[in-house]
Amino acid sequence: MTMTQAEMDKTGWMLLSSGKAFILADMLFDIEDIAWSLAKQCRYAGHVKRSMYYPVARHCVLIADWLYAKAIREGKTQGHARYIAWNGLMHDSPEHILSDIVRPMKVSLPQYYTLENTIAEAIGHCFDLAHPMMDEVKEADNRILLDEKEQVMPTSPLPWGIEDAMDPLGVVIPPWISFKNDAEDFLRAARKYSHVPLN
Repeated sequence: MTMTQAEMDKTGWMLLSSGKAFILADMLFDIEDIAWSLAKQCRYAGHVKRSMYYPVARHCVLIADWLYAKAIREGKTQGHARYIAWNGLMHDSPEHILSDIVRPMKVSLPQYYTLENTIAEAIGHCFDLAHPMMDEVKEADNRILLDEKEQVMPTSPLPWGIEDAMDPLGVVIPPWISFKNDAEDFLRAARKYSHVPLN
């Protein structure tokens, strides 16, 4: 389900870190605004180990690089591998407008899902992404939870319900350096994997 034009017209606008205005009714997106916003948002609503910072941008880059390497190993063409990785990199891009909301809370927010889907579809049109999300990206996004649970999260008093359902990706989450480093790494990956012009 997506929002109607009349619904979007009522929602107004927001100021982006570039100084531009994002107007929901226009749905215009800039890759640098996406990169910088996701670099400044911590996964899990900030509830990683207290000594750590783990941005959404880093999560996206890890998934994109893993998907690209996997596709190449499987004998896919460079172009197809890049397209899968591009979708992996951009899979959380609606969060640069909506912010990252943890999965257990999202299920209680049906209006969030509607708006997220509307923005994801518009970003997909802008950057030539698959919509709905590719199965390969969904799988990687689920499996990386196990890597994150082990490497960046405090010890959990309860099971997550995924431990026996899948294997981790096996990625190593590097120490955080800076917001600038994560934004630049996201943009590096965008230049590597995108097949469309980046503004």
